[in-house]
Amino acid sequence: MRFSSIIVGSMLAVAATCASHGETGDSVRGRQEDMKTMSMAAKQLSGYFSGKRTYDVDDFIASAKEISARSGNRLSARFTTDIAAEGSNASPSIIDDRTKFDALARDLERYSRQVADSAKGGDMLPPEMKMRSGEVLEGGPFARKKANADIASFSSEHAFHMMLQTCTACHAAFRLKRQ
Repeated sequence: MRFSSIIVGSMLAVAATCASHGETGDSVRGRQEDMKTMSMAAKQLSGYFSGKRTYDVDDFIASAKEISARSGNRLSARFTTDIAAEGSNASPSIIDDRTKFDALARDLERYSRQVADSAKGGDMLPPEMKMRSGEVLEGGPFARKKANADIASFSSEHAFHMMLQTCTACHAAFRLKRQ
């Protein structure tokens, strides 16, 4: 769970950086708002998996759906104009490697949907939502992907980790490194 805490902390730092910029264009402001919303939703989900939040299946699903709604095609569309505009930390390399960026946006949507779809009811986080032995071998943005991995078979927690890895991979590739 330490890994998720680090990733969620990094996402919150990104959100804070986004929020701290002064006047920005509507397109930059819109994607910063989406990033902040996704970051807060990921923090909610992390709290459920770490046991720091009392499990609430409706809120859990809503948090995962917040991320799903802001990823995929919507995320790709947010980065078609004003990529290097004032107040933006987006790298112009998004244009040069659009295929990779769009694939990461789609992966984020697929993983966040699986987080929501694999949620189970109850008054505690059900054990079947937790990582299962061997799931870590499914790969992700930082590892070799298993051929024909069936995302629908991922536990909610594994899909959550894959979702966070996708965020990190995208930020590493397409976010400007400020000094």
